[in-house]
Amino acid sequence: MKGRKPVAVMTDRNSTMRRAIKNLLPDACHRLCSWHLHRNARSNIRCEEFNNRLYNLMARKCSTFEFEDRWARLVNKCGVVENEWVKKLYRRRRLWAKAYLRGHFFAGMRSTQRCEKMNAFLNEYLNEKMRLYEFVRSFDLAIAWLRHTKSKAVYTSENTKPVLTTILPELEGSAAEVFTRNVFFMVRKHLNRQELLISEGWSEDGGSLTYYYSKYGGHEISWRVDYDRSMEKLICSCMKFESKGIPCAHMFRVMVVEGMNRIPEACISKRWTKGVYCTNNGMKTFVSDEQLTQMARYGTLKSSCNTMCYYASYMDDAFIDLQQMFDKHSVDLKEKWIARGYGGDGFAMDSRVMNDRSRRTFGLLDPRVSRCKGDHKHAEAKKKRKCGHCRYYRKCIRSYTVVN
Repeated sequence: MKGRKPVAVMTDRNSTMRRAIKNLLPDACHRLCSWHLHRNARSNIRCEEFNNRLYNLMARKCSTFEFEDRWARLVNKCGVVENEWVKKLYRRRRLWAKAYLRGHFFAGMRSTQRCEKMNAFLNEYLNEKMRLYEFVRSFDLAIAWLRHTKSKAVYTSENTKPVLTTILPELEGSAAEVFTRNVFFMVRKHLNRQELLISEGWSEDGGSLTYYYSKYGGHEISWRVDYDRSMEKLICSCMKFESKGIPCAHMFRVMVVEGMNRIPEACISKRWTKGVYCTNNGMKTFVSDEQLTQMARYGTLKSSCNTMCYYASYMDDAFIDLQQMFDKHSVDLKEKWIARGYGGDGFAMDSRVMNDRSRRTFGLLDPRVSRCKGDHKHAEAKKKRKCGHCRYYRKCIRSYTVVN
């Protein structure tokens, strides 16, 4: 991770991992998986109302004072005040309650669904009865599909434009140009929600402005947005930008009031922008070996062509057009490849280079061919028989002697 430690860690309530994180990553924010926590609650507390309200309280956006009040009412109503498991859960509330975890960046995750989803995905390709060569082949197919899916998402974000549906086309268009497609859809939801906010007043202190908003039909909850005009920086009390890295509806409302036509740079997290994928595709930021870079690019391009080749194989005209396009571009790229001096340096796809094991020092190589017992195909040439009389590899005069 380039010498940087993680800022957030999520586990499934393992005590050993909790102690290790506290010792090795003291500055990281530790969070318990909400799914495992809810499952443990169902096995320890036989009260359906408590389990349902607990799950809602874990994800509720509220202050710490409101959380304490709701927790006290919950345990009293369900009659679990003296339950030891509930007491232990309350002591660890800073590890699972959203009221205490606001402002810590978790990229919108509340459970360990990323690794669980990866396990479920690999289980579709792998099983414990596979041989080693079967495992390598199936694992390669799984990774190729993941790379293909990522390449498709990158292509969609960089080469297509979404349909603008809000009444603020300038801000929506700015978000579409900056964020990736999936993140853009989340940002657009908050852009639509800003219409439901009601202004509760504003104040000015030098070059800074403070706006107060409440939701339509819910005046008991209000949010505060601080805006610095000199730096174009927005800070909201809901802390959604600090927690997820995307601007909230309250920030968008201030942008509308201030007449902004674009999203300020301070409200854009580089993690969710298109430029991150462009940098990673070049492989220059985290790969120093040029041969590994070439192999990674080769795999990405190969997986990107799978879909196109699949559909073209069903149609005669499409097959001919695609074949001609491949031939034309192959000749052009080979000329550029030779002109730039890549010939003979290990990058060539020529069979003579790919079959030379001494030049290939990366990747998974083919096993060495060993002669088996009874392998006549690779057997050495049959030796010539020596003459039994003169002991030379030729026929002497004795060989032509005729005996009557």
